[in-house]
Amino acid sequence: MKVCIHIQTHEPHFKYTDLLIKSFLEFTNISELEIPIFIIFDNDHEIEKYKKTYKYDYKEVNYIDVSNTINNVELKFTEKSNELFKHKINIQWGSGGHRNYVAVKRIYSILELEKRGYSHVWCMDSESLVLKELDIQKIIEHNLNKPLLTIGKYQYGIKYPQIINDLFKLNYEDFKNISVRMNDFWFIHTNYFSEMINFLFEIHKNPISYFINGSEQSIYEYYIYYKYIKDNNSVNLIEIEGDLHENNLFKQIIYNDKLNLDYLCEKLNNIYFDYVQSYRGDYYKMTLGSQRGKELIRKLNISIAVSNYTGM
Repeated sequence: MKVCIHIQTHEPHFKYTDLLIKSFLEFTNISELEIPIFIIFDNDHEIEKYKKTYKYDYKEVNYIDVSNTINNVELKFTEKSNELFKHKINIQWGSGGHRNYVAVKRIYSILELEKRGYSHVWCMDSESLVLKELDIQKIIEHNLNKPLLTIGKYQYGIKYPQIINDLFKLNYEDFKNISVRMNDFWFIHTNYFSEMINFLFEIHKNPISYFINGSEQSIYEYYIYYKYIKDNNSVNLIEIEGDLHENNLFKQIIYNDKLNLDYLCEKLNNIYFDYVQSYRGDYYKMTLGSQRGKELIRKLNISIAVSNYTGM
């Protein structure tokens, strides 16, 4: 099994990317484990600009030009980087706009890393930051054997029936009681990921930018749940009684001072945070806005703020 860290960036986020890499080098044992870091850029001009400004003693920092990957990748349906979104499926989910390009960029780069022999890709948003010392081997070991999928149960959280009905052409009845986008922890099993893309190729007979009209995380989570339905033993499924999206669960805990923090934090650590040690950055900052929120954060096993932290 080969693991790497994937950091996607563009020029306005170069300084955040640098801070994230330096935080990995300062607070984790990444150097001892010799885990490669791949920074994903839009083009080779951005790579050269980044390399002139930011230098690392760590030899395992690598650079990928995604435009080159798109133009040369061997897939059943291909496209050129200047042709992205020329034709698009008539459905959408998530925030849309530039985020769709971000999703396509991440998909192509994950497929490229699988081609290079990586079985697992830990995707980190460039605005993430390692906050304190931790052994990342523990996070990796918890996520190697099976994909970890965190879902909300019943009415909680985000639901995208259009992904099931129109993108995957599956029966939404099997998915209606779960919610996705409960976290921003993206530890990708590349064999499942490429299998998902081939599954979508067979349905839509078009290149990737045609059918990716929203977050790739959402479709990957639904696909992993589809695998779980077919074989419960193939996925480590975590069910949250509440909605982590928009920090709703933490807000409920903070506002209801009758809830026992010790009991809740021990439960959340045991079923979730011990596996990922990560929480979305803007939600992390939001939680620190009250004394009870600070106490909540202190009791949870969170060492990494993922997404929307340094740039907020």
